[in-house]
Amino acid sequence: MAKFIVPEKRFYKIGEVVKIIKEPASTIRFWEKEFSILKPLKNSKGQRIYTDKDIEILKFIKEKRENGLTLEGIKKELKNKRNEIKHKINLKQELKEIKKELERLLQALKRF
Repeated sequence: MAKFIVPEKRFYKIGEVVKIIKEPASTIRFWEKEFSILKPLKNSKGQRIYTDKDIEILKFIKEKRENGLTLEGIKKELKNKRNEIKHKINLKQELKEIKKELERLLQALKRF
């Protein structure tokens, strides 16, 4: 199973996603064409910007490819796993909020 380190940001450029997913940009762009669920936004310069949701989907695709699944097989699994992926994204957001609150509490405690 691949290990992914995802920095804490709201949006990621394709170069950052390449480093996170450890796949070439051309592969990521190809997957965008193959999987309708992948729809990165574009900024005013036309550069792709990815969200946490996009990265979770890319991680899922990569892991399944590493396990030998075909693109068609991954598409079928994605349909079945959409709720699980949404849950992971929501959980990640909740953990980020908890972390911010803990950091705020730590700063408050340091003042005393």
